[in-house]
Amino acid sequence: MSKLCVLLPAYNEASHIGAVVGEVRAVRLEGVEITPLVVDDGSHDATRALAEAAGATVISHETNRGVGAGFRTGLNWALAHGMDYLCHMDSDGQVPAAEIPLLFSPLAQGTADLALGSRFLSATPENLEPWKAMALTGMARTIGLFTGYRLTDLSCGFRCMNREVMEAVRPTFDYDYIQETLIQALAIGARVVEVPVTIHYDANPHRPGMSQRTLRYGQRFLGLTAYSMANFYKTRAARLIGRR
Repeated sequence: MSKLCVLLPAYNEASHIGAVVGEVRAVRLEGVEITPLVVDDGSHDATRALAEAAGATVISHETNRGVGAGFRTGLNWALAHGMDYLCHMDSDGQVPAAEIPLLFSPLAQGTADLALGSRFLSATPENLEPWKAMALTGMARTIGLFTGYRLTDLSCGFRCMNREVMEAVRPTFDYDYIQETLIQALAIGARVVEVPVTIHYDANPHRPGMSQRTLRYGQRFLGLTAYSMANFYKTRAARLIGRR
């Protein structure tokens, strides 16, 4: 029987985590044992207790370190416990766990090493600002152009990977991991497919200071993407030299 770890990085998600873990545990894949793993990133609320009560395996950071650190901790656990596949998704209820089989299917069929959830293959999600959707798709196409892949979504946090990709990716920074780990997978020549997924955005997401956080996130996103692309070319060059 194959083993799939569903990784849920979480920070102060007491209002959602129990339901999300329950949805993950309700997923059925023939011949696959599914383990929901919550990495509690220094939450101050009842995230850990509620995740455990819902049936998840839980690892806790003593302090809040960032979603990249949470992914790294979960990835290390999955590798150490012999998981064949890793699916990672947000723990805030925006992603329906019922769509995990859509991402897992191409891996199970052996036609892909990494399945990417895409928010833009079918239609732009409701309540996502048009300028943000345009920026995200534009960045994905640009990275696809430079890497030789056709991409529509660079930063969706709903993905599934096989053991080969699990062993190849490793986020450098604690604050993020999504685009860097994707570009690391592209650098080793992973077979990548995009799968349309559903993301539910709040109708009124604005919070005080949101514009400042958006600017900071944008700066980090661009900086980390540039850093990742530099390493992409280094990895590709090393692979070419190694084949000679």
